[in-house]
Amino acid sequence: MAEYYIEVKTIKETPAKRVVKVIDPDTNKLYMKKEYKVYDLKLWETLQSLNLSGVPEIYEIKEEYDTLIVIEEYLDMPSLQECIDNKSFTESEAKIIVLQLCDILEILHKQQPPIIHKDIKPENIFYDGKQAYLIDYDISRFYDESKSQDTEILGSFGYASPEHYGFSQTDARSDIYSLGILYNMILTKQFPSEELAKGKAGNIIEQMTAVNPDNRLQTITEVRNVLKHNFTLSLKDIPGFRSSNLMHEIIAVVFYGTSVWFCSQLTFEDVESPVRYVFEKVLVWLMIMLVVAFSSNFKNIYNHCLFHKSKKKLIKEIGIILTAVITETILFVSGILIAIVLLEFEYKL
Repeated sequence: MAEYYIEVKTIKETPAKRVVKVIDPDTNKLYMKKEYKVYDLKLWETLQSLNLSGVPEIYEIKEEYDTLIVIEEYLDMPSLQECIDNKSFTESEAKIIVLQLCDILEILHKQQPPIIHKDIKPENIFYDGKQAYLIDYDISRFYDESKSQDTEILGSFGYASPEHYGFSQTDARSDIYSLGILYNMILTKQFPSEELAKGKAGNIIEQMTAVNPDNRLQTITEVRNVLKHNFTLSLKDIPGFRSSNLMHEIIAVVFYGTSVWFCSQLTFEDVESPVRYVFEKVLVWLMIMLVVAFSSNFKNIYNHCLFHKSKKKLIKEIGIILTAVITETILFVSGILIAIVLLEFEYKL
């Protein structure tokens, strides 16, 4: 790292905290420099050691007199609040963002002792259209099972759980509450008390935001499982129809119609069985749709690819390509095996 940084712009300055965009004069690379008067050194060292995907990389931590200086990755992208203000998210997009945040929180909560973020809100999340980044660990803390309540009342109004206000100690369920409020805000641009999201999403949000923490979903793993098993497919989830752009929808209709027509016109000279003839046409169509799924990140498929937790974009892209190739190969080989079984079955008949 550089011996010194040139300050470019002051982002925020209070008596307890100063945030500055800085540049390394040797490489011209931008970083975020944060100076804290009140801090937990062990917590920051833990965050640095975890090196989580979806969390700005922490390059340097050092103490100078009564101040902690943190140099971390500069994220050149809008906050989730800006995205919410400027567009409407589909249920699928909202669920993807919440699941990405679950990936981060699950690891934080599994630390010993658990790390509680305490300030989950759209302003503390950056979003580039594909990946959500959870930032701002200023008031994060280690859970202390010996305490009955937090020593300081901290948190953002509307997103902070009742525990934040001294009723009991904040724990993992407090982050779940804030995540539920965030989920609703992405879908409706309102707090649940103003407008609750409709359908199954609304039911999940109610389970996440119960006033009594004992009545909420108890762990991030539970939240993830409920979200993943709530698999619904709507027209808005299909590539080409997700943006509600008429031109995109027309292109999608033409593409899907053409792909069906193309596969229906295929001929296989060595196939005499009508069942196999239809099956192999369907197999070709499924292979085309698989390419579409991977190229469009259908149902957040990138988060299940090889190396998806890597912080390196190139490594992630290699993982997506490898996963796509492996999946296509498995589908093709499975199709051949099924075709052989069909042939044997019809031969016996």
